Amino acid sequence: MDTIISILFYGKKSRTTSDNLLPSFLRVTIDGKLFEIPACVTSLKALYPHEV
Repeated sequence: MDTIISILFYGKKSRTTSDNLLPSFLRVTIDGKLFEIPACVTSLKALYPHEV
């Protein structure tokens, strides 16, 4: 039986900080089991607000 792994990085717009930072999260799915953790990565929106 093969194991299926899916990895997704995403930002939550609803949790944008007062400094206009967008929190990034990591979602990992392994055989249908979902794990979601903060990614602790500064988003591109914060670094390049006019280009994203």
